[in-house]
Amino acid sequence: MSDRDLSGELSGPTDLEQEITHLISTGFFDGCVRMLVQSMGVNQADVEDAILDAIVRLLERNARKTPIEDMKKYLYSCARNGLRRRQKALALSTDAVHLDGEYPSAEQEALSTARYTEMVAHVKTWENARIRVVTLLYLAGIYEGDPLTITEVATQASDILGESVEANSIGTWRKRGLDRLATFVTNQMVHEQ
Repeated sequence: MSDRDLSGELSGPTDLEQEITHLISTGFFDGCVRMLVQSMGVNQADVEDAILDAIVRLLERNARKTPIEDMKKYLYSCARNGLRRRQKALALSTDAVHLDGEYPSAEQEALSTARYTEMVAHVKTWENARIRVVTLLYLAGIYEGDPLTITEVATQASDILGESVEANSIGTWRKRGLDRLATFVTNQMVHEQ
């Protein structure tokens, strides 16, 4: 009997689901919880939430067919980065309370999105395709809260450009792109004043 149902779709667990089940059964997630609680000084419930968020990100990336080289490293890094973002947000929200007790508004978040959109539009005008693509990939990853590894950037850049992009060259393209972007942002800030 085939593992395809009547519609021709695969039935039963996918490879990704099997891998996640394997990580659960081998205690990988329990180890992550212990390590993150100990190293970051946060409570277990927050770490468990961060790990669940990391699993959701993994599933979203899988749905986009974005390859992940090392699933364990990816899940741990996503959870750790999520906890760091939560700690920063908590610190910022505590520091950002005005004397009248108001928190930062949705307008500030909209301004952040507008700045991101402005930077992306500027980068898209660059002539050098490698610098443009690598910078856009890094910007998108940072904006989405899911920064890519050098290997992931090389793989995606190769797909977008239709040519082989070696991982060892990504650092050079990233530096050039981010330097150009920093100059643009600095110039924009000077013009706004």
